[in-house]
Amino acid sequence: MADFNNPFGNNQQQGAQSQPVQNDDALGWDDEVTVEDTPAYIIVKPGTYPFTVASCERGYYDGNPERGKSPCNTIKVTLDIQTPEGKAKCFNTLYMKKSAKGFITDFFRAIGMAKIGETFKPDWNNAVGRTGQAKFKNHTSTNGKTYNALDRYIFPDK
Repeated sequence: MADFNNPFGNNQQQGAQSQPVQNDDALGWDDEVTVEDTPAYIIVKPGTYPFTVASCERGYYDGNPERGKSPCNTIKVTLDIQTPEGKAKCFNTLYMKKSAKGFITDFFRAIGMAKIGETFKPDWNNAVGRTGQAKFKNHTSTNGKTYNALDRYIFPDK
């Protein structure tokens, strides 16, 4: 397939009707980069904190037949946690399965987009920027690093 010398690699002829999407976040291979002081990853003390939904990123889980896990769509939710030490992050992957719909509805209840007894269609785009509260804990992985982990969401409709 010809790429028509298009720097965006979307196989469209230059000058074609469709315009490439401008990506101001992309760096070139030889661009200069300034070293900045990056904030440390904050480990929260276990407890209840307010959060803001920073992003909902769609993905796919290939499954694990050896463990009886079937493939499915996923949503990686990034939560910004407001703490006295600053903004911390917590990542929560939701598996789009009927057997996991309780986790999905808990997320939407916590941010005020779903209520008990109502049927709703998850609106992932409008979840970004929403706020809620959740109980967080620490999780130490097999690599020995400690991360923030979601314990459970707190529901405003209770």
